[in-house]
Amino acid sequence: MRPGSPERPTASESEGMDRQHLNLPAAQVSLLHAVAAANPRVVVVLSAGSVVDLSWSHLAPGILHSYLSGQAGAEGVVDVLTGAANPSGKLAETSPHALGDTPTHDRFPADTRHAMYREGPFVGYRFYEAAGRPVKHPFGFGLSYTTFGYSGLELDADGARFTLTNTGPVAGAEVAQLYVSLPGSAVLRPEQELKGFAKVVLEPGESRQVTIPFDRYTWRHYDVDAGAWRTEGGTWEVRIGASSADIRLTGEMVVDGERMESPYDVATMRAALLRGADDTEFATLLGRPVPRESTGEQLTAADPLRELERARSPLARLAIGRLSPPSVSGGRSVAIDADGSAIRVHRSCGLADLSATMPIDPPLGFPSTSGRADAAPSSLPL
Repeated sequence: MRPGSPERPTASESEGMDRQHLNLPAAQVSLLHAVAAANPRVVVVLSAGSVVDLSWSHLAPGILHSYLSGQAGAEGVVDVLTGAANPSGKLAETSPHALGDTPTHDRFPADTRHAMYREGPFVGYRFYEAAGRPVKHPFGFGLSYTTFGYSGLELDADGARFTLTNTGPVAGAEVAQLYVSLPGSAVLRPEQELKGFAKVVLEPGESRQVTIPFDRYTWRHYDVDAGAWRTEGGTWEVRIGASSADIRLTGEMVVDGERMESPYDVATMRAALLRGADDTEFATLLGRPVPRESTGEQLTAADPLRELERARSPLARLAIGRLSPPSVSGGRSVAIDADGSAIRVHRSCGLADLSATMPIDPPLGFPSTSGRADAAPSSLPL
């Protein structure tokens, strides 16, 4: 099953567009309902680049997500379905119940010139855990044809050591994950953060000691005000799990570091980001005013091509209306002179190359860059 829409089954997921929804095509879901009604022993194979709506998952006892596995992916899927290979993958993202559960559903894709990333550090699993929002499948989740047991956690300055045992009937691989947390932190941070993992292949009944090392990234965070990486001292929790929501072992580690102070109340800012910060709250986090949408007619070299729709020149507005997408057999390049006086279009159409120059009168009036070391080139690609 692939994501899409009823009208264009594969049009909602592509490298060249932002997704507007998580839906599978209605025809595919209807087919699943019909198949499940005839035989409830259904396995769904998903082929998608990211998460999809899984509200139909009660109809399928098994779901295999192959992502976009390429031309040889089908052979791998067959091996997994027939038991020749044991699936050992883990989700590198959280699967939400609905698009409305995500932290950016109401402001992304952006429909203006500015895309505001107002979630701060609460991205992905960090948001769902901090907000206490239930999910369909957590970050790091993944089933196997076998099971694994965790035991004997030991911590020292070098890392975390524990024993991993294959407690099931077949050989398989487990991806054990290491998370750290600092209760009562004076820094705005998530409930826990992934800091390491280890993939271990074990035969049935086999046990092995696993080490996930600590490194220079484990305890530190970036202090924007100081412009430096810093480590907050205190008693940290170290958690070992099969996913972000399936923690099997915990321990404590005293870490030497600095005493931190925040320029704002951490609890207040945390609550603001989790519900969707307003402009005043977001400006406090940024340490500067929130960027405003431009309402004037002055265009700059940083503006996207579509902004020519509001240019002062009727010719510029006509040009952007006339520019059509390139054909499959050819390509197109569009550039605007650095001084805003002309648009240059080049199109390759099969055996012919076509070029055109359209003067802009009056010029768009880009600020002069003469005399600067980073002066703009004679024309700017758009």
